[in-house]
Amino acid sequence: MPSPQENRPVGISDPRRREAQRLLQLARIPTRRIARFFFVVGFVPLGMAGYWAQDQIRVLRSWPEVPATVTSSGVKEVPATPGPDGSVATYSVVVGFRYQVAGKQYQRNVESPWSTSIFSTMQKKAELYSRGSEHLIRCNPADPTEVRFDVGYNLETFFPSLIAGVLGLATVLISLFVMFPKIGG
Repeated sequence: MPSPQENRPVGISDPRRREAQRLLQLARIPTRRIARFFFVVGFVPLGMAGYWAQDQIRVLRSWPEVPATVTSSGVKEVPATPGPDGSVATYSVVVGFRYQVAGKQYQRNVESPWSTSIFSTMQKKAELYSRGSEHLIRCNPADPTEVRFDVGYNLETFFPSLIAGVLGLATVLISLFVMFPKIGG
């Protein structure tokens, strides 16, 4: 009678055999089911892109431009979030504005919505808003204390929407090519 050792294929150890069996089990998960999941997930960044872009367009169309005088300008260090590579500090620009809406004077410190880990980039942006300089800012007509600066029909304003849209569209298209391989070629 052959021993159990003789029935085992030569060269494959038990841990390697178990790993091969596990990989075979994973391969049985239908590829199209995974593609359908990513197809649905791809609409999340597409929706976010649409919402962000629509919000920026609403501000550009409905918030009037108001002349403002810069009272202060500087770079602010944003608290770092610990990550796998350690903590990386990021920086944003904070600009103080004095402006007038409907005869009432306002003074606000406004932080830029974007930050970067490159200090010199934010320093240059802060220098554009030197103390005493005049700029046009967007002011919310429903709440004059809510203002935005440095917005327009430009790449900087719509960059987050663009990135989210490209990622979402790529996810949806790749999923479609996996679900329907004849589409791709």
